[in-house]
Amino acid sequence: MAFKGEQFSNPSFEGWSTTSHDDNECDVVLLGERRLPPRPRSHRGPLALRIVLCVTALISTTLIPYNTFAARATYTTEPIDFGDCGSSDTAEEGRAKGCVFDPMGWVWVRPECFNREMVHEYLDRGKFTFHTDPKLTPESMVPIDIIFRGDHPKLFTQKSYYSIYCIYIWRRIQKAAVENLPIDSYPTLPDHVNNCEKVLLNEVLHEDTECTPEMGCAAWTQATWTSCKKW
Repeated sequence: MAFKGEQFSNPSFEGWSTTSHDDNECDVVLLGERRLPPRPRSHRGPLALRIVLCVTALISTTLIPYNTFAARATYTTEPIDFGDCGSSDTAEEGRAKGCVFDPMGWVWVRPECFNREMVHEYLDRGKFTFHTDPKLTPESMVPIDIIFRGDHPKLFTQKSYYSIYCIYIWRRIQKAAVENLPIDSYPTLPDHVNNCEKVLLNEVLHEDTECTPEMGCAAWTQATWTSCKKW
């Protein structure tokens, strides 16, 4: 074995030879063997470390706003109140308070709690028509522009409205929670929760014995006047 700066004084080992570099390092090479150039230093270690650091930084910058929102939602004790739509159960009072009618939820809501795009999305999915007659006769149909005015607190529509309505309400709850948006008071009412439970369970258990195809299976809608808060 040779150390840096040493020279072989008497290379008496048969079959071996020595070669010297400019830096005075001695390398032992087998006779007849092809000399391989020194391997370049691998940069995989530093590269992998840089990748890990970049990913960690990216995750950190993503989590900081999320944690800020979570902390705000956790420690906010007083909700922001945007007002209500009245208590006399009339369209006139709802409009006087600046509220609008949501025909998908069949509720009077503050503009801050109204999502027009979502209302139209679910109305278009169901292709619902609203009638004054429970048999849903064509002559009893109320035009959709009149529906949006909220002039008819009670009307009849296709029974599939109930299922779509429940999903629509749950979607609004989810959107309000994720995006920190205000929401009206109706989704948390016990009657609403119980009715949606019965409607969706009936889709599987078929417990509704009163409805038959001959009856038309109409759904009855009744308006509710709500308040609007941001929690």
